[in-house]
Amino acid sequence: MKKEQIYQKAVLFGLALAISAAPFVVVGSALAASFEPVESSAPAITVGVSSELASLDRFSGADVLHDESVPATFHTEAAKETSSPQGETSSAVSSAASSSWTEQAMQAKIMRTILPCFSREKAQEGTKVIETLAEGQTVTAMAKTSTNYIKIKEGGYIYADFLEDAPKASASSKAASSSKQSSGSSSSKGSSAASQGNKAPSKPVVHDGTVQGILNAAPLHPRKTGFSSLDNKIRKIFDKIFTPDMDTYSKVKACYDYLINNTTYGRVNYPTTGFGSISPEGGDNYIAWAASSCLDNGVATCNRYSAAFIAMVRTIGLDARYVDGKTSAAAGGFIGHVWVEVYIGGTAYVFDPQVEDNITGSGTIRYQRFCKTYSQVPNKYIKS
Repeated sequence: MKKEQIYQKAVLFGLALAISAAPFVVVGSALAASFEPVESSAPAITVGVSSELASLDRFSGADVLHDESVPATFHTEAAKETSSPQGETSSAVSSAASSSWTEQAMQAKIMRTILPCFSREKAQEGTKVIETLAEGQTVTAMAKTSTNYIKIKEGGYIYADFLEDAPKASASSKAASSSKQSSGSSSSKGSSAASQGNKAPSKPVVHDGTVQGILNAAPLHPRKTGFSSLDNKIRKIFDKIFTPDMDTYSKVKACYDYLINNTTYGRVNYPTTGFGSISPEGGDNYIAWAASSCLDNGVATCNRYSAAFIAMVRTIGLDARYVDGKTSAAAGGFIGHVWVEVYIGGTAYVFDPQVEDNITGSGTIRYQRFCKTYSQVPNKYIKS
């Protein structure tokens, strides 16, 4: 065979081999890229986040802070696209779309809100908000609905778990309370956050000073979130992580551990369909939306970690609050952050599952931000 023919065949064979191998090269490059280590300066995962929802997250250096004495441990798993399961979203949508319920008239009685919450146009989750009510605002209950809402004389419906019987008071104190509530009611984020930060003192509880003693002494008032899809998620998680012999401390710790062990820091797009307006931040719609996003995706920023923990421990019966403010950064100074306060006997205790996740090393949870008073974590938090 002539040299020219040999050369031509060699070239053709090489070209054919290159063409046949091209798809594998592309796939291999994509796989290699997906497993590139995350820089320590930007350890977060971002998956398909719309500009509209991006503004709802604390997504900056605030959420990758760590205690100066403990090296930060960052998740470097490849992110995967996640979305809410069709069944869960459709459940919320269908519930909100339905307008049928029955009402059982009740003798008018004065009740008060135990959390900042909404009165709604319909007795259904996620429906139009008439008014944002401050914590401690009094209303007159007129009927109970089959959907677990209370119809109020002032107009609209409030989820029953967000109300309690108001203590009897003198006419003068009622007038003063009414005036204060009227000026305090607002749909703004600032008003909602302020009402959560000004928790009225409650009766002290007797405990031995240990974390176990504090949590086990806490009075419990279990309440659902007002969103059936989220309540079902939480119930299924509890079925997995709780045992019949668990006390309150063990249950709260199990919730904290669950979030840390099953959540990676990052931000994902999560639909608001079925949750109605998720403003103000920290309100019942927002908590349900952010908690659902965290529990569905296993990817969250500090506000969604916090919302999920709040929803879980409120279901247990604790008085948990969403706190917006700043926390200390390893590089110095303070930066925006969201954490949780649980009120027990008039004392606020800090829980911060997102930061705890960040400072967890070698799979060992340190519980440095678990049921701590602010004096026990000095110079770490500033409330807005």
